[in-house]
Amino acid sequence: MIKSKPPLSPFAPVKLQTLQTVNGNASSRQAVILDPLGEATEVGVVSPDYKLVKNSEVVQVAEDLLNRSGVPVENHQKTLVAEAVEMLENYLGKDYNHAANVILSEAKFMLKVGRNIFSGTVDQIRQNDDGEFTLLDFKSSKFPPNQTFLDVDYQLGLYALACWKGVFKLPDSTMKMLEIPPDKLKIVYYHLRDHLLYKRNGKEFKASDEKGDPRRFTSR
Repeated sequence: MIKSKPPLSPFAPVKLQTLQTVNGNASSRQAVILDPLGEATEVGVVSPDYKLVKNSEVVQVAEDLLNRSGVPVENHQKTLVAEAVEMLENYLGKDYNHAANVILSEAKFMLKVGRNIFSGTVDQIRQNDDGEFTLLDFKSSKFPPNQTFLDVDYQLGLYALACWKGVFKLPDSTMKMLEIPPDKLKIVYYHLRDHLLYKRNGKEFKASDEKGDPRRFTSR
């Protein structure tokens, strides 16, 4: 995001880290969530089938974050916690997420355009098997923007330009230009709430189906 603002939901997966070993299982992973105060918090171990093993710990961490966030959720806390766990589990359950080659996560950048200098943070950049790249912007609002808005959104366009002409801060604190040209970069608005499940059957869906594909590809 260009300016630091609390997300509409206190939860957003920002990174998966492969662990060397967890209970003897080298393929286990950790889930990481971002709270409204901007603090990344490890919330538990993920089993080989990418289900959160320590759901009780996830719930406790989620409740602690809610209590510290100042978000007025007293009457909806249990629902928010349940939704957060459901979104995380279904996010991790997608092959295109748990098998992704994430090269940067929560990466800060600087971009000079004319006399102006822009700075911001990109949620995630992945390198695809075909050598191209995908930038993901995680969102959790109840009502995502339509495709027309996404295709002209200046923030996503700025991210794309930053990947080409900007400078990114790497995990070792060095600065580097990625030099990813627009024709090699896909921009994805990732609507996390599409990982939530329908609770009843409908004409075009059934209970337990996810609400949709969370990935909105843009023409930026």
